[in-house]
Amino acid sequence: MSVTFWIPSAARRTVPCEYCEKGWCGTKYGCTGFREESTAPEVNFSNRNACLVLRAMGLPTDDDLCGSLSPNEADKLTEATFPPAYGGTHKRIDKLREVLRYSRDTQQEVVWG
Repeated sequence: MSVTFWIPSAARRTVPCEYCEKGWCGTKYGCTGFREESTAPEVNFSNRNACLVLRAMGLPTDDDLCGSLSPNEADKLTEATFPPAYGGTHKRIDKLREVLRYSRDTQQEVVWG
């Protein structure tokens, strides 16, 4: 399982379906050959790493690992400190900071789940 942090109200754009391009789906499976994707950044963590990240930000780690932040709350967390123990997740933490800054700059809520 994994947890994604994203901006649900961000603008969307139509892009070619990468699965159709690889021959994995197509119209016979109901695919149009295109899909909608967010223009906002998003980041995904394993459940374990999501718990560590949420704890480092002082946020609850309920069983369902779902939640949301207002733009003001996101702004306060853009400079959260993450201990070195997170190892290979540093690139993802940088991406999470990007999600938090996008929330602050566009005044849109961040959600995770």
